[in-house]
Amino acid sequence: MKQQKQKSIGDYERDSARSGLIVGIVIIVFGVLMAYFVGRDTSLVSGIVIFVITLIAGVFAILYKKIERYVRKKNDDPNSTGFASKQKSLERQRESIYRKSRNHKSLHDETNLRYMTIAGVVLAILLTINLALLLLDGSYSILMVVLLLCSIAFFVYALTGKEYKVALAAFARYGCDEKQAEDIYKDMYLYRAIGGDMIALGDRFLMLKSVNNLIPTNKVVWIFPRLQWVYNYTNGIYTGRSNKFSITFCQSDGGFFNTVVDEAAIPLIIEDMQKLRPGVVCGFSEEISNLYGQDPAGFEAAEKTVPADPCAMLAPSEDEEPPKRK
Repeated sequence: MKQQKQKSIGDYERDSARSGLIVGIVIIVFGVLMAYFVGRDTSLVSGIVIFVITLIAGVFAILYKKIERYVRKKNDDPNSTGFASKQKSLERQRESIYRKSRNHKSLHDETNLRYMTIAGVVLAILLTINLALLLLDGSYSILMVVLLLCSIAFFVYALTGKEYKVALAAFARYGCDEKQAEDIYKDMYLYRAIGGDMIALGDRFLMLKSVNNLIPTNKVVWIFPRLQWVYNYTNGIYTGRSNKFSITFCQSDGGFFNTVVDEAAIPLIIEDMQKLRPGVVCGFSEEISNLYGQDPAGFEAAEKTVPADPCAMLAPSEDEEPPKRK
């Protein structure tokens, strides 16, 4: 029996383009029929408007993958205006991220006040919605009430200062009291990442992903940025992918943290690590990856060819097969 060939990302992209073609044709045919009946039974202008709208939607569905590939190619071409525009946008983001990393709040305020602010805003919004429903028609939504109760519980949790205590406990494991913890944190560079992840960089400690993950800076021997693809599905069918960027911090004991970051923050984080941890290897290469995998403890002292580009990124292959949707 002939074994079925596994599909690559490129195969799925072509399947997605064919699906877009079919969907676009269906939309256009539906629009023509709708325009005909509406134009016949109501007014010609209405029929024309419906036809134009569905025609635009149909053409967009047909050309979506081509447009996506064109934009991606333009953004990757150093000589294109799209690339220049993207770089300007990243530079503006980088300036903002840099300022925020140097002017963050205290450890107490970053934990307690941050959670209290989030909880308070959510609580106020849900309370307003519930009151509006009661005042308008005397009804209320069970779901909104449940969400309101959950937000109240989250607000009470924030008031307890639990996150701050967790952070202090992390510092206490290394013999630091509250004042020392605040002093150390004050001098750290803080990067807030997508999804709530955090990266706080200091000459003594790094705080990665959450306030509980505190590690000595001198334990990190290799860091590299990574491009990951987020696979998008509709009704279990692969429809395309989007980009997600992260940085992996590899330690001398073989442990590592992979933290989601903004693309614009990658050069800043790597530059800070090179200052705070002289000798740390930055950037990805197969040689470095193999060397670290063989002996994490001896990696720092081993002879190695350091990647020329410290921002050299681990990226997936176009031939990679996306995971099956469960």
